[in-house]
Amino acid sequence: MVNYEMEELVPIVGKLAEKYTAFESTSVSYEKAEQLMGAVLYCIHETWQVPAGEREKQGADLMAKGERLSAAQAYEMGARLVEEKTKAALSEYDFNVGLPYFEGYFPVYGGG
Repeated sequence: MVNYEMEELVPIVGKLAEKYTAFESTSVSYEKAEQLMGAVLYCIHETWQVPAGEREKQGADLMAKGERLSAAQAYEMGARLVEEKTKAALSEYDFNVGLPYFEGYFPVYGGG
């Protein structure tokens, strides 16, 4: 895994903070900034967890030139991977089956 300097990570967190505040402010609490930084680091970590061949497919232009992925590029790639994993997990879960011990907590709608 490549180590990125804080100077590379802060602008990414800043952009996420803008999205979080709907571009009305870049001011967020320390706790929220910490959560956003955690999300950035998580996504970057996901980029480096995929096999090198898969990573090269996604960043083929840069990898072909032998260039290092910037923190922003690694974050974007990782964010896509996390989104794909989330979608795959949701598609695998059958909301009609649920867990047997939760049956009493959810009302049953529809005929029957």
